[in-house]
Amino acid sequence: MNVYPWFSVLWEQLTKSRQADRLAHALLLTGSQGIGRHHFVSNLVASLLCNAIDDEGKACGQCRACHVHQGGAHPDYLAIDLPEGKKQIPVALIRGLSGFLSLSRSYGGFRVVFINAADKMNVNAANSLLKSLEEPPPNTIIILLAEQASNLPITLRSRCQQYTLPVPIRSESLAWLAQHDLSESAEKLLSAAANRPLLALSLDQQSGYMNDRQRFAIDLASVVTEQKSVTSVAKAWEKYDLLTLLDWQLQWLHQLFKNNILDKTKIDNNKLMACLASAFPNQDKTWQAYERLVQMKSLTDYPLNRLMFNEAMLLSWVKT
Repeated sequence: MNVYPWFSVLWEQLTKSRQADRLAHALLLTGSQGIGRHHFVSNLVASLLCNAIDDEGKACGQCRACHVHQGGAHPDYLAIDLPEGKKQIPVALIRGLSGFLSLSRSYGGFRVVFINAADKMNVNAANSLLKSLEEPPPNTIIILLAEQASNLPITLRSRCQQYTLPVPIRSESLAWLAQHDLSESAEKLLSAAANRPLLALSLDQQSGYMNDRQRFAIDLASVVTEQKSVTSVAKAWEKYDLLTLLDWQLQWLHQLFKNNILDKTKIDNNKLMACLASAFPNQDKTWQAYERLVQMKSLTDYPLNRLMFNEAMLLSWVKT
């Protein structure tokens, strides 16, 4: 597998560190969903386990270690993930690391541990991992992937070599999307996906998603201009996914910030932006609305009265 072009600089940096024998025993990779971060980690893990990497540091795909890894049975590799239906990685999964790390390696490459959603570890799990990072076995690489590295204890972060998985520039995203058969405009998809190309492709494959987004934009504009009541719009969207509704609104507010600063940014819904500009004539009011919606997003894990939540959400847009 080839790494995506927007990760090429980071891949080269890690490869040079490995060639110079300066690759840290713990790597903390931080990146947003929808940019190909798991694809990057998969390439990195395969490279570390391979016995015959090429000049670019990529796995050969032909050696015995590569074949065993491709079959999902490499004894020197352990992956830890957030259990299905859970909100945190429990300490029991991290404690199991000690036994794995004490084993002798079966192949000539590294022993590799990958912890997905590392920022979802509970406090005890993070403390347990800290012990493994303080005294790492030789030829062992522990890879942590997180969306919000700041959620990890500073004591843990300080023991890792930290890297950011970059969001591609728009031209890179458009070039990548041009290689795929899309049913929607690549520009509109990227706007809906906050310039994350793999997420944009996923949205294009979700039947009705872009139409729903457009319908909600129209309804929201109608609330702002007082053509529709908060209650009627709240009821119309009562059964729709809350996180999706909140993410759309946060994206539009973020677009408004950019419009206010640059005054030349392309937008995917001019009518909505004009309405938002009239509702929030200055940055302070825009920030207040943004902060309210972010706070509401933190409540979506709890049992909620959906109609009342939607009404409270839409009231953020009503002039006061």
